[in-house]
Amino acid sequence: MYYDFLVKIPENTGKISKNKRGKTTYIEYTYGRKYIPDKKYNIPQRTTIGKMSDEDSAMMYPNLNFEKFFPEVSLPECNPSARSSCIKVGAFLVIKK
Repeated sequence: MYYDFLVKIPENTGKISKNKRGKTTYIEYTYGRKYIPDKKYNIPQRTTIGKMSDEDSAMMYPNLNFEKFFPEVSLPECNPSARSSCIKVGAFLVIKK
């Protein structure tokens, strides 16, 4: 789930990459590398930390991984009316009884 506010894309040289899939550009963070001795090269370990804004290419919509890898960045308070990330099971419980 992506938050509904914008933050500046971090400027870690060599750690931040952009991956365009369709019309959306995702911001990825390289947190490590795994060496494969048989093939004698390493593979970067990446995770998506946000989605680039369509209006401003220096801003992005962060997700939960952004908070995990960049805890020093202060995020605004979430809007309580935003979509919840929990699973809704109310109708299922009524039918099951």
